[in-house]
Amino acid sequence: MGSSGLDFLRNKKAIEQGKVDGYSGPIILGGSFIIALVVMGLYLSHSQPKPPPTPAEIAAKQERSDEFDARIYAKEYVKKSLKAPSTANFQSPANFAVQHLKGGKENPNQDLWKVSGYVDAQNSFGAMIRNRFYIELVKLGDKWIPVKTVVGE
Repeated sequence: MGSSGLDFLRNKKAIEQGKVDGYSGPIILGGSFIIALVVMGLYLSHSQPKPPPTPAEIAAKQERSDEFDARIYAKEYVKKSLKAPSTANFQSPANFAVQHLKGGKENPNQDLWKVSGYVDAQNSFGAMIRNRFYIELVKLGDKWIPVKTVVGE
């Protein structure tokens, strides 16, 4: 065999072993990986950022947050009005009925919340009684103020 035949066999053997022109396969794979990272980085750097929320989205999120707070404050104020608050067993606050009424012409900044549900608690005689409750809360800034509380009527 001539030198060209030996070169052919050496190249064929080098290709089969993953070596081409003195470089090993892992180096080629590593270079390909780096190129893929650069391309992905360029793609991500040119992708559009998420737009800021609209005023309607912000208001909806605040409404959900306030509704959650109304349920929690209603539970606490109703509990305080019971004869035996430590015996109180409320339905899940997620099941309370909640109504939000914004202020009218006379009081446009008033933020009125009406919450109703039931609570099981001991009465004056120590018997567990299921009571319906209804409470009106006004939100002023970060404060929740009970305006009307009715339990058991």
